[in-house]
This record gives sequence, structure tokens and C-alpha cells, in this order.
Amino acid sequence: MKSAFFGLLAAATLASTVAQAGTLDIAHERGALRCGVSQGVLGFSSPNDKGEWAGFDVDFCRAVAAATLGDSSKVQYVPLSTKERFAALQSGRSRSSVAPDHLDLVARY
Repeated sequence: MKSAFFGLLAAATLASTVAQAGTLDIAHERGALRCGVSQGVLGFSSPNDKGEWAGFDVDFCRAVAAATLGDSSKVQYVPLSTKERFAALQSGRSRSSVAPDHLDLVARY
């Protein structure tokens, strides 16, 4: 379990260095990382009966939030299809202002 956590932490650190500074600034201002996840794939990203998200993709988003924002709970999960996740990630990249549906990160493509 510890090795999986440290692997996620290493991946999050790498992701944070690759991310554009503007994206991190926006996430800091918002106070949360907007992370695109699948629309309920068991084991990857799915909400339980209490609405709490769980799975590998969710853990990845939490690790990135911990590495970039200092708190693993500062994540907004946005359930989208694969095509929608990619479009939402790209939205705002070509404009001077960030679109309201913009994602900071997708857990997987």
C-alpha cells in the first residue's frame, strides 16, 4: 500500500512540474483542482452511495491535489465521457480567459 501511495505521489509531482503555471495559478485561486474522471467505472472512478468518489483515477487526482495544493481533499471531480474530458481539458487553452467548464487535469485518457 505504501509503495502504491509513493508511486502516486511521484506521478503527481511529475504532473505538477509538467502542468502549465497558469493552470496551477487558477487551481490555487479556485482552491481546488478540477479533475476529469470517467462517468462511473468501478475501480477507476465511481461515487459510492454517499456521493464520495473512489478508485484509481480518484486517488491520482487526490495525489496531484496534495502535491500542488497541499491538501488531497481539494479536488472537484467532473464526470465526463472520454471525448468530453479531452475537450474540457483543451477549453480555455486557446483563449485568454479560462472557460467555466475547464479542467485542470484528466486522470486518464
